[in-house]
Amino acid sequence: MLSDPPRQHAQLGELFDIIAGKLEGPTHPVVDILSLAHLDTLAKALGLSLNDTSMYRLAWTWGCETPLSISRNEFLNGMSKVLSEVGSSPKGVGSVASDLKSPMLRFKPWLEKLRNHIDNIDSVLRTDRKMFRKFYRFIFKWVQSPETMTRNGSELGMNIKTAVELWHMLFPSYWPFEHLEQWVTFCTTEKLFAREVISRDLWEQLLEFTQITDYSAYNVCDAWPSAIDDFVEHVRSKG
Repeated sequence: MLSDPPRQHAQLGELFDIIAGKLEGPTHPVVDILSLAHLDTLAKALGLSLNDTSMYRLAWTWGCETPLSISRNEFLNGMSKVLSEVGSSPKGVGSVASDLKSPMLRFKPWLEKLRNHIDNIDSVLRTDRKMFRKFYRFIFKWVQSPETMTRNGSELGMNIKTAVELWHMLFPSYWPFEHLEQWVTFCTTEKLFAREVISRDLWEQLLEFTQITDYSAYNVCDAWPSAIDDFVEHVRSKG
């Protein structure tokens, strides 16, 4: 692969177009956003999946702003930084897909560097709680799309199905949550969780709440969201 900046920039643009499925021809519209379907293509090329946190990690490190998408500029700038990184991959990381086909195949060295970058971020998030907090908060913002958000009156929040899927990705792999399954059951039982959305406040406060394992000392006066108060009351009632 060519490495001088102008040619590298052009080749990264070509890689973006391949991921976006752009066809050659004057009538084909310019694609400037990698949507969820395109991110699925990228994840599979990297030997990863939309069912793990890999694309969330990538979007976070690249500071992506459009929900569930990566813009052309974010991709070009992010990949340029990835290709300039020096260092070995973490022990035990995976590799890009073994069945890469042309035209993606000739970008394999760059895809391997991107995979290493994503895996390095995974290692950081598993060991650095401060960084994981930032990542966790970013996720709520990045998933704010019509497919994942719900409006309940004046309140706009994450729909419960999406929140549960994300919590299962994040807990306990990256952060311990002893009562995860009880919390999920609570949130998905309508008669217990009389809400249709997960607000930003509840999403963020839950992360801090997970550090409480003994609910006997829980104090409702500690300004937790009311949903967490209700959950603790429910757990206590079960003995």
